[in-house]
Amino acid sequence: MNWKDKLEYSLSSLSAQTKSNKNILIILSIVIVVFNITFSLSMSVRDSSRTEITENQNLRYIEVMSTGENISSSILDEIRKMDGVSTAFYNKTLSCAIEFSDQGYQAFAVPVDKKDVLALTGKSVLLEENQIILNQKYLDEGLEVGSTIILSYNSKLSEDYGTRENKEMQIVGFYEQPVVNSWIDDVALISQSLSDIIQSELYGVSISEINSENISEDRIIVIVEEIKDTNTIAKAIESNYQGLMTSFALKSSEGLPFFAQAIIIVGGIIVIALIIMSIIVISSTVTNSLKNRFHEIGIIKAIGYQEKDVYQLLLIEITMIAIISIILSLVISFVTLQILNFILYKQNIALNFLKITFIQMLLSTILIFLAMYVSTIKIIGEFSKLDIVEVLRHE
Repeated sequence: MNWKDKLEYSLSSLSAQTKSNKNILIILSIVIVVFNITFSLSMSVRDSSRTEITENQNLRYIEVMSTGENISSSILDEIRKMDGVSTAFYNKTLSCAIEFSDQGYQAFAVPVDKKDVLALTGKSVLLEENQIILNQKYLDEGLEVGSTIILSYNSKLSEDYGTRENKEMQIVGFYEQPVVNSWIDDVALISQSLSDIIQSELYGVSISEINSENISEDRIIVIVEEIKDTNTIAKAIESNYQGLMTSFALKSSEGLPFFAQAIIIVGGIIVIALIIMSIIVISSTVTNSLKNRFHEIGIIKAIGYQEKDVYQLLLIEITMIAIISIILSLVISFVTLQILNFILYKQNIALNFLKITFIQMLLSTILIFLAMYVSTIKIIGEFSKLDIVEVLRHE
């Protein structure tokens, strides 16, 4: 019997054993679908965290809050000098208003120095007392560098009475405001000297008292140089300075890599358990199927086919089942992942697209062939050794 005849015979035998083969296809498809869902989900979680870390520049910002005393200027200087820190400054958000062309906008003003401005805007600018950097949204309002606006803020005249002070300011730049929890949508950058004046008039105290009391200086903003260092620097701040707590966008995603590992571990245990179960089921199914084919095997032996021919016929049949299982399970896996992608999209869950990679297809193929051959090689070897006398005795 040549290989063409063996292939034709195996195909006819395959179609004749539909019921037993169906059980094998179902169990192998379940194994591979679970494997691909686990693998795709864990890779999606991992890649989503990497994408977030790589592309979102807001992750460079760390908000630091003191749970006890105000943060001293010496501690601020130490944090500014930490490796990987671009700058750090007191998070003094001063309530004010920006007025121009008979329009007024409620805003915050944050005092910064030249190093802070460079980290926030990418430009080296030393702000003077009458200069301001605005949120770039004002570009749409027709303002530009060199335009003049009015900065309005409260001034305390007595315990029960205050007034509104106006200061003419020149715009020296615009910047894309970062997402910081304690900032409203409109934050302007001003000089430290102007901040001292605003606070002095707001609280009704002298500028020297403002500097000595460190009013409202219990919070700072830290900007790191590289996003990948955000977690490390935040943890270093908390461990080096007792009473300081950090808040940053990456904090919510710190557990994503661990979550991805957990999915792999739990999913791996489930897949291994399913593989063991599939080997048992396939072994039992193939054994029962071949027992029902004693007569067929006897006829093959009777017309002169050798043990190796019978072994090859059965091996081709097993291989065909494995190939069909691979195609079927990958198609089901693909459809299942598309459904999951649709559900995640509808639920607005920010995960990378779930997909089947070449590695997954390769591993799926290896798993199926492994399960098929481990569960059947010994069995088909034993049945290929049957002689006609044993077949007749069985009959």
